[in-house]
Amino acid sequence: MKTKQLLTCILFLLFCFVYFEANAQQAVSFEYDTNGQMTKRTLTVKRELIEQDSVKEELLFTKIQIYPNPTSTGLNITHSFVEEMPENMKLYDMNGKLLYTQNKTIENHEWLELGEYEAGIYLLQMTYQGKPLQWKILKQ
Repeated sequence: MKTKQLLTCILFLLFCFVYFEANAQQAVSFEYDTNGQMTKRTLTVKRELIEQDSVKEELLFTKIQIYPNPTSTGLNITHSFVEEMPENMKLYDMNGKLLYTQNKTIENHEWLELGEYEAGIYLLQMTYQGKPLQWKILKQ
């Protein structure tokens, strides 16, 4: 009897893992240099499109890349959004003070100059489909 309960429990956990993995909305990947320092963080956003006129459209994968991080001069910000682009970009210090804002659509490649800011940790925030996306940025 215990074996049957254990098997049922394992199958349930496996089902839950497969279900949640298949329905994950975001994934984050990192790249590191030879010293083990993180150089790039990539956020992959998965979203499903609705059916229109009985035509099923496949899933879209969109990516945002922000590099180098840590940085001493500035950040490259690239994305590969197909339809909608991020709506704005803001940079905050760790006290919550707004240091920079860009209230226009973010192009496929942007450069954010950080040379004038002191060394420290900053929070970069973008809005995509009304939801904030955030990154911690280390300025050296």
